[in-house]
Amino acid sequence: MVEYDLLEVSVARLMVSISGVRGVYGDGLDDALAEKFAYAFGTLYTGSVVVGRDSRVSGPAIAKAVFSGLRKAGCDVIDLGLASTPTTEMAVTAKAASGGIIITASHNPGQWNGLKFLGPEGIFLDGTQAAEFIKEYEALGDVSGLELSGDLSVWGAADSHHVDAVLALEYVDSALIKSKEFTVCLDTVNGAGGPIMTRILESLGCKLHIMNADPSGIFTHNPEPTPAHLTDLCDFVREKKADIGIAVDPDVDRIALVDENGVAISEEYSLAFVIDYMMARKGCDAAVNLSSSRMSDDAAARNGCTLKRSAIGEINVVVLMREINAGIGGEGNGGIILPDLHYGRDAILGAAMILQILSEKEKTVSELAAEFPNYAMIKEKAELGEGDWRDAVREEFKGDSMDEVDGIKVLFDDSWVHVRESNTEPIVRLMAEAPDEAKARGLIERVRAVL
Repeated sequence: MVEYDLLEVSVARLMVSISGVRGVYGDGLDDALAEKFAYAFGTLYTGSVVVGRDSRVSGPAIAKAVFSGLRKAGCDVIDLGLASTPTTEMAVTAKAASGGIIITASHNPGQWNGLKFLGPEGIFLDGTQAAEFIKEYEALGDVSGLELSGDLSVWGAADSHHVDAVLALEYVDSALIKSKEFTVCLDTVNGAGGPIMTRILESLGCKLHIMNADPSGIFTHNPEPTPAHLTDLCDFVREKKADIGIAVDPDVDRIALVDENGVAISEEYSLAFVIDYMMARKGCDAAVNLSSSRMSDDAAARNGCTLKRSAIGEINVVVLMREINAGIGGEGNGGIILPDLHYGRDAILGAAMILQILSEKEKTVSELAAEFPNYAMIKEKAELGEGDWRDAVREEFKGDSMDEVDGIKVLFDDSWVHVRESNTEPIVRLMAEAPDEAKARGLIERVRAVL
């Protein structure tokens, strides 16, 4: 697969959606707002609340505000400190907490930060729960003068709990992986992934070379793990003659790969590899979002399994997975969800599973990729304009098959184009996939012409 991501748009503005709250710190998002959101959450999810954060520079200040809001609402705070998103999700159930808050803006640039909210099962709030939460927030007055009543404690074993659970999975044969003595180059973009990714890979006997491992929050490149942003990792893989390069985003719920030749492959492959493996091993069905590659459909077809698609947003995939009892799922941006571990995108899990697949199949990354059709996928962004872009897109593709579960996805026999407003940035996302770049580009340009 060839992937193109050509346009960056970033606007200082607070984003509130099913994916949580995100904004530029100091220009849309501040400590007072974080405290108020935390207070609102604490009034609905009373009891103990787990809090983890990625490495962003604004993280400690926002964490202090979140602790304050929760404790003013009477909640007992369990502070994980620096922790990945999936680690925080698993900590909610491990500590039998009422919920959790993750302080992160995921793949957004470093000046952004945000809050993600978890229910008692350690999964994100669904549409109904999120609407109730926002309504509670909007009804609040000033909470700055309220007294603290909840307690604050620290749990330092969250990473160990997470890694041990991954290594205990029946699908992870540690002895087999160790026997391969993989050389791995790792790029954690100075996010939260350095400590925990080091732990899992060293536990699997990898000879590890790490770049951007300091969890300083000073991202050395665009933190979204797409091929365009992984050129240094490609060079690193070639320099170290590594078997594989692994990149994660700042909160470690997305994983992307560089093959043994130092070529970055689309993060879409990460999910497709694991879906194909799990379908072959368990004969299970899968759920992915609307914008995930057709490679997952190809995996389902060759394994005689069913693949269903949801609206964009991790919780939407999770809801569908539970509805159809899917054994595997996720989002094509490198987010792998394995219910046997937990219902959350997990790059720590992804690293172990991909090494397992390489070990069992005795193939290289490039050989695994060659098992799938070579699609071209283009992912771009555009600023929100005036008027209703939906009507213009409907008119342009009148007579073609359309799915309007989330934005508009126009479906053809061998390709598709998807247009939707982002949950995490104030932009419109344009995505197309086709057998070749020219066809995918043509679909994108047809959309751009009418936006």
